[in-house]
Amino acid sequence: MYGTQGFTVGFRTDAGTWVRIQWRRPWKIYGPAWAGAECASVVRGVAKPDWFQTASWRDDRRGVVWRVDEMELVSSPAINSTGVIATEPELPDSWWDSLRTSLAALAAHETDRVGVRQEHLSLRINQVFPGEVNTTVDEWVTAHADLHWGNLTAPDCYLLDWGDWGAAPRGRDAVSLWGFSLRVPTLVARVQREFQSDLQTRSGKLAQLLFCSNVIRVNAKRDDPSPLVQPHGRPPRPCSPSCEHDMRGHPRPRMSDGTEPDQGACRFAATAATSSVTGPHSSSIGCGRLRSTITVSLTVTLRVKRRP
Repeated sequence: MYGTQGFTVGFRTDAGTWVRIQWRRPWKIYGPAWAGAECASVVRGVAKPDWFQTASWRDDRRGVVWRVDEMELVSSPAINSTGVIATEPELPDSWWDSLRTSLAALAAHETDRVGVRQEHLSLRINQVFPGEVNTTVDEWVTAHADLHWGNLTAPDCYLLDWGDWGAAPRGRDAVSLWGFSLRVPTLVARVQREFQSDLQTRSGKLAQLLFCSNVIRVNAKRDDPSPLVQPHGRPPRPCSPSCEHDMRGHPRPRMSDGTEPDQGACRFAATAATSSVTGPHSSSIGCGRLRSTITVSLTVTLRVKRRP
């Protein structure tokens, strides 16, 4: 299992438990992911595997440190091992109730761990929408920070993989589920309904914009599209010379084939978010050449100007 970029695998034991083995370079064992599961063991009210014990040792030959964590074995499988879902899973209301309860309890837990940094959010959004949005987050809660369908189980709802948990913008976990559900419109609608109170906050809107910015940014560098980057339903339109720059003169993000991401950038430009919205204008920004379901409503968060 030794690789070059860090590696984690899990096994069922003959004692009926689960062990997770990972390695890091010695100077990286102080990062939050190294002991994420152990640190999460103090979080109460969240459906997650119990953590039992750990052992670690130095591997001088390879120049790494190994760590193994023994945890509760969860019998329910992950909903989708890739994290991105293409068909709607059969999840009863009780499953959604359990997830909401877990995320609410997690959000209320106090920690000095960091799941998403303000600097990271601002950087990623400004890489795609340079200078167009006030990216200051006004609500921070504790989040799983890596929530997708590969880290959720069914029929019993457990949250797996606690390496990245910590403070994040309110709505971060709901947005992650929303984003990784975008190929299934009915599932997107369910996520929006279940977590409406978080998704409609200013911080929730910024978390959505962060997700879309990441999709656009990553897709612009790839020749092979990810599962979320599928044709929108119409061919990508070439960017006219008059639309090569945004309202502030910054170059617009371009796809690897030279076309403009289908994000409506030639028609709308997001301007600074304000604490009080005057005359809210409903609009959406699509994420790259994505399906029509991939939109971020900026109705509450942002003023949107129609480009002349």
